[in-house]
Amino acid sequence: MRLKIKKNLYWKILLSGFLLLGLIGIIFVVTLFSPSGHNYTDILPQTQQTEQDKEQKTGTYYVYGGAHGLPLHNEPSQYAKVLAVIPNKTPIKIISKATRGYYKINYKQLEGYVQEEYLLTSDQKVSDKLKEKLQNAYPMYYVVNCNEFANLYSKKNTSSKVLAEVSFQYRVRVLEKKKGYYRVAYKNKIGYIIAEKLSQFKQQ
Repeated sequence: MRLKIKKNLYWKILLSGFLLLGLIGIIFVVTLFSPSGHNYTDILPQTQQTEQDKEQKTGTYYVYGGAHGLPLHNEPSQYAKVLAVIPNKTPIKIISKATRGYYKINYKQLEGYVQEEYLLTSDQKVSDKLKEKLQNAYPMYYVVNCNEFANLYSKKNTSSKVLAEVSFQYRVRVLEKKKGYYRVAYKNKIGYIIAEKLSQFKQQ
């Protein structure tokens, strides 16, 4: 009789163990595949969240281009051909975002590219850092080696049309260096000045 009771107790304990293991397994599976509701973006690196949350510019913005205007390129690169210079504080319409931090914009009847840092809202102030960036990207040269002024020509030829007379020691924005001439921006005009009449250093 005692042997029978022991056997029954043994099977009850064994069955209870199996049931307990089964219950634990069910709980584990349900927990594993159920949505937790936790916002895992909280553990993303801050820089990654910033890129995700950063809004693209759309609509109308104002150009920062300093005294001589901001170069408009035909490709999204500082070294691409300059189509025109956009006067400072000119409102422009953004067409789309391009690559490498450039935006495709419309200016008059031209479509081209400018870096996004130079597109500001109407109430946005120009920082010293942005001014320095423009200066480094498109350096300013002084007019030298002349008595009163240097001619700004429409072409790389002294017989071409004179667009302006740039005063001695005045600065222009150099866009491109050609043989014997520099292509420059001067008060929102693009033209050529003889290379020997321009210098990064001011003459005394």
